Amino acid sequence: TKVYMSQLDTWSWDSYTVDGQAELIKQYFEAGDHVMQIAGRSNGHAIDRVALFQYETDGFSVAQFDSLTESPNTSQLGATHSQLPGSCFADQLSLGSSSAVGTTAEGNITDDMLSIAGNTRYGYLKFDLTDVPQTLSQLSLAVILQSPSTPTSLTAYTGNHSDWHPGSTLADMPYPEVQAGTATVSGSIDEIHYISLDPTLFQRAEQTLILTTEDIGENVNLATGVSSIAPRLQIIGTGSLCQDYEQIVQSTDGTDNTDNTDNTDNTDSTDNTDDNESPVASLTPVATDTTDSESTDASRQSSRSGGSLSVWMLMLLAIRIAVLRVQCVPRI
Repeated sequence: TKVYMSQLDTWSWDSYTVDGQAELIKQYFEAGDHVMQIAGRSNGHAIDRVALFQYETDGFSVAQFDSLTESPNTSQLGATHSQLPGSCFADQLSLGSSSAVGTTAEGNITDDMLSIAGNTRYGYLKFDLTDVPQTLSQLSLAVILQSPSTPTSLTAYTGNHSDWHPGSTLADMPYPEVQAGTATVSGSIDEIHYISLDPTLFQRAEQTLILTTEDIGENVNLATGVSSIAPRLQIIGTGSLCQDYEQIVQSTDGTDNTDNTDNTDNTDSTDNTDDNESPVASLTPVATDTTDSESTDASRQSSRSGGSLSVWMLMLLAIRIAVLRVQCVPRI
């Protein structure tokens, strides 16, 4: 959706869509989580606020929009992930865990929070990589601390199996098999900490990661259940990663979104019953060129002036929408 305004060097709620017709910006949202990304198309643009309101019951009011309290941001609540779990943008796939539990000092299992401490408390994360394409260039675990701590090292090991669930006993939990990666975390809640992982250790199947820390005399606390702050597996691939991922997901769901004019027989791509083929395929790392990502970062730099823009995706709207029709009014 293209959004434009014609007033330069001033903040204004007079933003519209459809050139020459000045249509109001309206969108239908089903109930659930939604992502909004903003991409500038002019030489310079700036966005101060975005107001969402149910236009069938609430009227347009500049005074009301100006007086509204701003939603909490990263500096107030701590860091949050910029993508929804299971989403793929700009060749980066973000996966949330299918299960997450921790061990207590008494040896019990809890899924309230992953409190990791030395050799007494571990964090267990299970990720389903069945739909992940075979080729990728980088793999990392992104974690957000839920309470400040002393800087420490956080290490991730692959588990020897993934046959567990939150109701499992400690005796049924997997044990660390191979160290997949380690990183030093600052202890700050205002940043996302990344642990680079060895992609050759991961397969297209359920995969368990076990988290440990060095003994610093305090817990490293990670959230579970809240997708915007819970640990994520970040997968970076080639230029076709997102397309390949969507095709695999659609094939798994039984959805056929191919062109009606394409009569290609896709039986081989969906038939996994060949007894000679392993049901678990390795994820193969590939070389990557950072030129595109650098140019993309450079293109995001802009000056603060009027112009046109397109609403795509950058801003995570972590809202559980129960409304039917919403009007989006950026102040630009």
